[in-house]
Amino acid sequence: MLTFAIIDLTAGVLRNGVMQWYQIFAKEVPQAGAPEIASHWGVLLCRLGIVGGFSGGMVSDKFFQSRRGPPAALLCGFMFLLCGGMAIFFIPRAPVHRVFRPCSSRWRLSDPLPDVRHGRR
Repeated sequence: MLTFAIIDLTAGVLRNGVMQWYQIFAKEVPQAGAPEIASHWGVLLCRLGIVGGFSGGMVSDKFFQSRRGPPAALLCGFMFLLCGGMAIFFIPRAPVHRVFRPCSSRWRLSDPLPDVRHGRR
């Protein structure tokens, strides 16, 4: 039962979160190229889904003797790693901000972080 819960989290919740919320995010946070991506979002999802399905099948056939479980487990683990990496950046006082934050005399670790959602401090 735990396996089904993990698969549903990665394949259901996280994937659908990107599919459903990207257009809202693209409208609220101005970025270069976002309007073009948002206007062709359905076609992009279709093409990437086809490429992902074929490449996942090829990896399964070539490296795992046509078993579908191991590549799915690897991709679920990869998705967890990426989500963990993103979550670290949302913790305001995480040590990772010292490394990836530009070093300047104006900014200290005790200063508030900028609100990246709206581009202001």
